[in-house]
Amino acid sequence: VESAKTRFRIKDGARSDLHPSDVIPKVQNLLDQIVVVRGDDPLSQEAQYNATILFKALLRSRLAFKRLVKEYSLNKLALDNILGDILNRFSRSLVSPGEMVGVLAAQSIGEPATQMTLNTFHFAGVSSKNVTLGVPRLKEILNVATNIKTPSMTVYQSAENRLDQEACKRLRSLVEYTSLRSITEKTEIWFDPDIQSTVVEQDKDMVESYFIIPEENAESPETYSKWLLRIVLGRRQLLDKGLSVADVAAAIKNVHHQEMSIIFSDDNADELVIRIRPSNVLMESKEDDDTALEADLIIGRLESYLLDETRLRGVLGVDRAFVNFKERLRVKEDGALTMSKSDPLCKEWFLDTSGTALKEVLTVEGTDPTRTYTNHFIDIFSVFGIEATRSALMRELKQVLSFDGSYVNHRHLALLVDIMTARGNLMAVTRHGINRADTGALMRCSFEETVEILFEAASSGELDDCRGVSENIILGQLAPSGTGEFDVLLDQQMLSTVVSRHHGMGAGTQAGAAPLDGAMTPYDMGSPLAEGDYGTADYGASFSPMVQAGGDEMGGFSAYQGGSFSPYSGGQSPGYAPT
Repeated sequence: VESAKTRFRIKDGARSDLHPSDVIPKVQNLLDQIVVVRGDDPLSQEAQYNATILFKALLRSRLAFKRLVKEYSLNKLALDNILGDILNRFSRSLVSPGEMVGVLAAQSIGEPATQMTLNTFHFAGVSSKNVTLGVPRLKEILNVATNIKTPSMTVYQSAENRLDQEACKRLRSLVEYTSLRSITEKTEIWFDPDIQSTVVEQDKDMVESYFIIPEENAESPETYSKWLLRIVLGRRQLLDKGLSVADVAAAIKNVHHQEMSIIFSDDNADELVIRIRPSNVLMESKEDDDTALEADLIIGRLESYLLDETRLRGVLGVDRAFVNFKERLRVKEDGALTMSKSDPLCKEWFLDTSGTALKEVLTVEGTDPTRTYTNHFIDIFSVFGIEATRSALMRELKQVLSFDGSYVNHRHLALLVDIMTARGNLMAVTRHGINRADTGALMRCSFEETVEILFEAASSGELDDCRGVSENIILGQLAPSGTGEFDVLLDQQMLSTVVSRHHGMGAGTQAGAAPLDGAMTPYDMGSPLAEGDYGTADYGASFSPMVQAGGDEMGGFSAYQGGSFSPYSGGQSPGYAPT
């Protein structure tokens, strides 16, 4: 617009001779001419719409009649110049037909990958949450690794709690996996022979008061062991998780229902204690080979089992969760958009986790299932399907490549991601993924496992139609890339109107060299060296690529006449000229 104003010497505020009836049809005509994907079928039309929607929206907003007249003061000549310039530049910016886009994408992604860092990136202020970046993460993505080094999730809150930090802390206690080990301060193993009393001074009051009014369905004290497991809980951890000692005791009972006696202190006691006595039956456990175990060994195993297997709350797989916040755009009452660090309404609280369990976390009340995200895209594939996985792969690749400041055009990444997801499942860019595809043996052998693939193809009599680039390069033929990608367009309907001439098909007919007799065409049954008795000036005409292989020069196929493999020979290199 500015260059057109300069070229036609248009000043701001000048009178315009444009009329809506001129502008709107011209702009619409330009939009119709902007074609990226040709074709009338529904898929092509949808692809064309998706490819041009943003550019068309930009054009219609910039070339609106009101802006052209009031803001730019353009006249008819300047408008025509701008429209022509836009169409010209758009046409030149389209990729050439037959362009080797795969090689281009591979180079564009590979080049910044050589400059990548080789280490992990630590979150500022969060000591235990690391994110693998650089080459290791790129390798995980391309190999579609099932066990990634640092799985993590971003858990967003539902709309009503988005700004509430306390609600975020409550959500953390529901999401973060809490085992007995995470709230235990210390454990002790005691030999305490008196069941109804104790040798532990701090616990005497608690034990004696318990046996004054024992539980209704309690077993006889004699059925329990003289060995005691004493677990001391951390008050701060319990408060943080919103748990009571009774909750913990109930969870332990669920693990071993009838096989142990559990006595626990009050929540207000100086020391929060749970005393566990296993039953005599449990203490008589044996090894697989029927040898009896020592009592202290059995109770030691019981201790480690209870600490790890007693699930108090949270989602298995989410090891840690951290409360975090970020700025967000806020819409004011008057419609204005604002984003300010000092404004509490612009702070959105969410959780960052170490460990991932997407399906289970989405069922937790208070999470926003539409925005909760994990960097483990195999989880996304199993929960949301292939299209969501494509977006997640794109996001992860962009994050890896752009972290150290590199820029890769979106189209190169989109091509890689589309190849990985095109078959409806995740395909690794390794010999186990893309090289297991249903392509020709020559194409597959040019990647990895060359000999094995060729042996296998030969043993099964595999047929290769040689339509790919690799096969044709191996065989020294013109590869279907760039200008080699084009075919002759044959109109089948026009063929029916052609007048056929068969006068050269008679028995014993000589292969004439005159244009009408069709020398060296399918009408002539002779070899390229055969020539008619009455040659014209054009009798040396021959099949390409041999410029001259006429009857008076046998050099092409004889070492005695004309010298095979010499410049005199038209039939073989170096006299070969492909025209």
